[in-house]
Amino acid sequence: MRLGIIGFDRDWHVRTVSYGNASGARLTFELQAPRRGNHGGHGGHANNDKAEWYVWLDNEQFGPVTAQRVGRMFRNGRVDASSWVWHASFGEWVRLRDVGDFQHLLAATDAPLPRPGGWTTAAVIAACGNVLTSSSAETECLDIASAAVYEPTAMINACELAMEGDANELACIRAAAAAWSDPSVIIAACELAMEGDTNELACIEAARVATFDIAPSIGACELAMEGDTNELACIEVVSRAFGDVTESIAACEQAMNGDQAELDCITRVVL
Repeated sequence: MRLGIIGFDRDWHVRTVSYGNASGARLTFELQAPRRGNHGGHGGHANNDKAEWYVWLDNEQFGPVTAQRVGRMFRNGRVDASSWVWHASFGEWVRLRDVGDFQHLLAATDAPLPRPGGWTTAAVIAACGNVLTSSSAETECLDIASAAVYEPTAMINACELAMEGDANELACIRAAAAAWSDPSVIIAACELAMEGDTNELACIEAARVATFDIAPSIGACELAMEGDTNELACIEVVSRAFGDVTESIAACEQAMNGDQAELDCITRVVL
C-alpha cells in the first residue's frame, strides 16, 4: 500500500512529498520552485500565451508551459484540480484548484469540451456530399463536421482517401473531428503507417488525443515497430507525450532489441 506524506516549512508552505509502502521503503521529492518570486496572489495572470507555468507531474517538475497548455493537460486528464502548479508570482507551489487563472477549467469539468461550431459552410456541405453516398450519412457528416475543432473540409476529404465505404468514412470523420492537432495530417500519417481500415481507424482514435503534431511520431513508430499491433501500441504511448518525441523513438529503436523492449523504452522516455 502506498502512503503519501506532505512536508511543510514553518510558514506552512508545501516543500516535500514522500511516498512509502508497508515495508518501510520511502521516496521523497522536494517541490523546489524553479525560481523565487514575491507572492502576488494566485490569479490574474492574463498572458496565456507566455510559457511561465510549471506543473509537478509524475514526480518531477515539468515546464515552463503556457496556461493554455495546462488547460489542455487538464482536459486530457494529465493533471487535475489537486495537481501542484507554480508561477513566478507565487512564493510556493499551490494546488491548481486554488489558482484563479484555472477556475474556468474546474467550472467546465462536467460540461462538454468547447467546440467552435459554425463549420456548415458550402465547402463542408459539398465535401460531405462528395464523400458519402447516402442522405443519412451526409446528414451525420454535417452534424459531426459542424462541431469539429478544425475546419473540416480537408479532414472529410482525407477520410474518403483513407477509408472504404460510408461506415468507415463516418467513423474516421467522427474520430478526427475531436482531434487536438490537424486531423487531415493525422489521417494521412495513419494511412501510411497502417494496413486496412480497422487499423487506420484505431490509429486515428489513438492519435487524436495528442496536443501536438503527432504525424512525425506516427512515422517513427512505423519504422521502429514490426506489425500494426506494435505500431498502434507505440502510437498510444506517444499520443500522451507533451511534444514531438520522434528522436526518442529512434533512440529507443537503436538501443533496444525487439519491439517489446523498444516499447518499454519509449514508455519510460516519453511519459
